[in-house]
Amino acid sequence: MCSCPCFYYFLIISLGLLVLILGNFIIRSCFIGLRNKYIIKGARIKDTGEIPSYYRASNLLGFLESLAYALVYCLGHVGFIGVWLGVKSIGRWTSGAPASAVEYFDISDEQKRERMNAEVNIYLIGNLLSVFLGVTVGMIWKVLIN
Repeated sequence: MCSCPCFYYFLIISLGLLVLILGNFIIRSCFIGLRNKYIIKGARIKDTGEIPSYYRASNLLGFLESLAYALVYCLGHVGFIGVWLGVKSIGRWTSGAPASAVEYFDISDEQKRERMNAEVNIYLIGNLLSVFLGVTVGMIWKVLIN
């Protein structure tokens, strides 16, 4: 094994990135399971269109968010996490934001309300898991690098 500190740092960062990738895969799997159980529940998509493709971009966004959380923790700017979550939430739940996936289902209004509430809860669970994963990797990086 190389005694150079560059190799040590490369190894630590690489392992952290691997943990973030695997962690996001696990979080995404949990999200899909919760979404299928509490939001979709066998609902049929309306004939007017499909669920928009920007919902598929959440895989990359989840990884980048976790990476950002890890980096800002290492740099000591943890306040960024709260600011980012606030901006993200405001953007998601204000008028003009992307429509809820539930809007594309052919179900009653009561079922839509129930599933939209579940969608909010699953959104919050996903954010908390992403923050936990990112900050945990950031803590490990900070301890091992210092």
